[in-house]
Amino acid sequence: GPSGDVKDSAYYRHYHQVWVLRQTRIDHHAQHFADADYVMPWAIASWPGNGNTANGEAARLAPFADVNGDGIYAPTSGDYPLIRGEQAAYWILHGERDLEGGLEPLRFDMHVMVYAYGEHTTDEDLRHTIFTNYRIINRSGLAYDSLRFGIYGDIDLGDYNDDLAECDTTRNLFFMYNADDEDTDVQGVQGYGAQPPSVGIKFLNQQMTAHRAWTIAADNGFDFADGINGTLDGQPFTDPGYATHFQYPGGAWSDASGLVIPERRAVGSAGPFTWNPDDTLCFDVAVIYDRAASGGPYASAEQMKQRADRVQLWYDAQEIECARVEDVVAINERDRAPLGAYPNPVGDNLTLVLGTSIAKGIVNMYDATGDLVSYHTVTAGTTALEVDMRNVQPGIYLVELITATERRTVRVAKMD
Repeated sequence: GPSGDVKDSAYYRHYHQVWVLRQTRIDHHAQHFADADYVMPWAIASWPGNGNTANGEAARLAPFADVNGDGIYAPTSGDYPLIRGEQAAYWILHGERDLEGGLEPLRFDMHVMVYAYGEHTTDEDLRHTIFTNYRIINRSGLAYDSLRFGIYGDIDLGDYNDDLAECDTTRNLFFMYNADDEDTDVQGVQGYGAQPPSVGIKFLNQQMTAHRAWTIAADNGFDFADGINGTLDGQPFTDPGYATHFQYPGGAWSDASGLVIPERRAVGSAGPFTWNPDDTLCFDVAVIYDRAASGGPYASAEQMKQRADRVQLWYDAQEIECARVEDVVAINERDRAPLGAYPNPVGDNLTLVLGTSIAKGIVNMYDATGDLVSYHTVTAGTTALEVDMRNVQPGIYLVELITATERRTVRVAKMD
């Protein structure tokens, strides 16, 4: 939960949980909240839109659509949570850690939203990526001039005893891959077998400025200041012949050049930042998976890097404001022409007529159960979009265009 004066049982009953929601469930609530037989999901009813200001909590917490503009989250009156992706998990943390040297405690609120896109989407890059948005608000009343933010990665690729850790400074990415061509079982956990995958953690809106890896054997007594600063005993690495805060950036200095010692941990970090009272630091991060069909374990790492590039391009195209969550439910549909689609019924290829003044947006196609079938980005000025329907099963589909200013839909029938 958020920073507050008293953290009693009522506080923890309210905040000690994770809220999990699908966008389709939010859409349903927005349309049916006033129906006599509507049963509101717990995650919507208990969504932490407001804090208890009498307890020193912030007035606004989790993002929500404030339908009547009164600043109060009231789902029984039609307000609803705002999330990213097709499904999201949300939670709030607070920190009150005492700092070394007699400094005042570092007090902050951390809002975390982990989100993903539908398993039925045809976009393979989105299907194999998990996104996380972090909002960290300074509640200490103090200013900091050298704050760093790190992501701790304990990535186990099947058998964790032969994983290696590297980074790619040009991509703001750190990652794990297998040391050999065969990933075996370990302690009852099935390994990946031949041609194991690679998993990377990528900063989407910040520059990664350090990377440090270590083994499980070094856990006891490990100095996390070295971890987040990318240093060894407080000093930059000099292994490549120059001073650097990036351990194992590949090339001549890779993790594979050293001994294979069981189980890696790693930290990739950004900063330093200046952080004034009530300032918000915001980070968008992607966890990306890929597995090459051949070429050995590093081929999976190289293929994952290419996927990371495409995920970055997709993220940039959305023009996401890191601390903002767009409202895709209440976009004004009045006085909008329906989305054009032909032929309808459709066979192999569908043409969507978007209009002449379309802003940048997205096009989603849902099946009759509400699952996302396909996802497409649209650039500003696009007048028509061609959709390949050859791999789509016969049935009725809802096609939806969403931009910052409009939302238009059309129902499409796919023929046998």
